[in-house]
Amino acid sequence: MSHTSVYHRISGLDTRHPASSLKTSQTMAISEMQPISIRKAALADAKAISELGTHVWTQTFGHTVSPEDLKTYLTTSYSPSAIETDINNPSKDLILATTPSNEIIGFTLMTKGSSEDCLASFTNYVELQRIYVHPDHHGCGVGKMLAKAVEDLARQQGFENLWLGVWEENAKALRLYEKLGFKAIGTKEFLCETTEMASTTSDPVSADPADPGFYPPSQTALLLLDFHEMFLQHAGPSAVTAVATAAEMRRWATKRGIFVIHALIDTSKSAFPSCKDANRYNTIVAAMVSSGTSAEPTSLTDGADAGELIFMRRPGHISALKSPGLMDFLQDRAIASLILTGLSTSGCVLRTAVQATDAEFVVTTVRDGCADADEELHKILMEKVLASRGYVMNAAEIQKMYE
Repeated sequence: MSHTSVYHRISGLDTRHPASSLKTSQTMAISEMQPISIRKAALADAKAISELGTHVWTQTFGHTVSPEDLKTYLTTSYSPSAIETDINNPSKDLILATTPSNEIIGFTLMTKGSSEDCLASFTNYVELQRIYVHPDHHGCGVGKMLAKAVEDLARQQGFENLWLGVWEENAKALRLYEKLGFKAIGTKEFLCETTEMASTTSDPVSADPADPGFYPPSQTALLLLDFHEMFLQHAGPSAVTAVATAAEMRRWATKRGIFVIHALIDTSKSAFPSCKDANRYNTIVAAMVSSGTSAEPTSLTDGADAGELIFMRRPGHISALKSPGLMDFLQDRAIASLILTGLSTSGCVLRTAVQATDAEFVVTTVRDGCADADEELHKILMEKVLASRGYVMNAAEIQKMYE
């Protein structure tokens, strides 16, 4: 027996971006060599959509049903006449992704009026019924572009919630929907003639997009900020505890599938010319290099795999988000929630938290994963400043939230 989950995105129509109507031909570039256009389907597209839908459905689900049921289902759902019916149906919006030569390489279907029992507590919702992309174009962002087109169209039509059903063995689709912020909330049954595909359920951790628990591990990143050995020597008596906590959070994040990012100062560079106290920063960097204390403690580096990333920034830049490439990485991976540990609280932790919240990330600072030479200042920042911008929790509280 196969399994499918119902996913729902609370106010899934991303509030970070204003609503916009779907243009007849909205061009987005995957690369300079292959610009992709997003547009609504026309009746003339029915045959090509039928062929693509049949191909993708057979490759993805064909092995789960008998040949007889497969033939019957494809005739019912993906024949040219069935596609024409969808295009003419006022409760459905069929959206395409096409190449410059007008080859259809993907499509999605938004359906109004559909529902499931697990959606009883929600209102004003619409279904993202399908996202199909030709296998030759997987990994190019086509699915994400189609999902964004549905969100824009749903917002334009006044919907507040977006839901979908996905087969839990379709790993690629699950990863895409988690990155887009969907949460499993209930179950449905999918019938393909005599073959039944049962469903599994899961409840959202949080219904509030301002809460870190709203986001799955795939949209969360743990940042280890400036744990240089020299800073460890000058960050007060709590620094040892902060490093131990950061090391534990690193192990936990790796097991949970949360990105682990090391943000450090690039000791091969000097402070930027307009930086106040540039000489002081350059002196510190020179001391780190000459004393061999620019590295992180081994507890933060042992066993690192390819999933851990290091981003370096120029001396004088305090916020980790000034590290070249880091913001692009977070945006490309659809990271929405950041967990911060680091040395020191009044330096990189504070600056990174402020810039991150201004950039519309949900920020959680690990109280016992940070330290400062001025312990009273550390306490004030945690209680009065960082808590006003985001969340401040102990490591144990954060881990419990994801259980």
